[in-house]
Amino acid sequence: MIIDSNGTFSASQAITGTAISQNVLDLRNAAAPAVADDGIRGGAAGVWLWLEIIVTQAFNNLTSLTITLESDSAAGLSTAPVIHLSTGAIPLASLTLGARLARWRLPSTDYKRYTGLRYTVAGTNPSQGALFAAIGPGLSSRNTMYPNGFAIVG
Repeated sequence: MIIDSNGTFSASQAITGTAISQNVLDLRNAAAPAVADDGIRGGAAGVWLWLEIIVTQAFNNLTSLTITLESDSAAGLSTAPVIHLSTGAIPLASLTLGARLARWRLPSTDYKRYTGLRYTVAGTNPSQGALFAAIGPGLSSRNTMYPNGFAIVG
């Protein structure tokens, strides 16, 4: 997957309770028109955008985690968010280091101005657990996640 910082929702974001992604994409900045092509609608010229979500630190404590791709007219995804995709409840046993939680082709639909992810914790809030989530024009075939502090010596 080709990753751009502008398409990254979470860069090893610690999830310690229900929250939205550390980055919410503004699909219509001040220089752009307020209507039409959002840039992530997909399928234009045969290019689809993909969302990939990977565990960068194993989780503890929680019962399950649900992740939704949402868009809203408010930057905080707080007024009337539209849910475009959902993982469903992912049990703690599946939230291990390196686990790929989602590899979605983004739906070709109308997105509201702000698009981001919502992480919904069920059960006890975790004291550890982190996620990487980004959109890009292709999927990674190999993306190994290593624990923090891992060094490559060569």
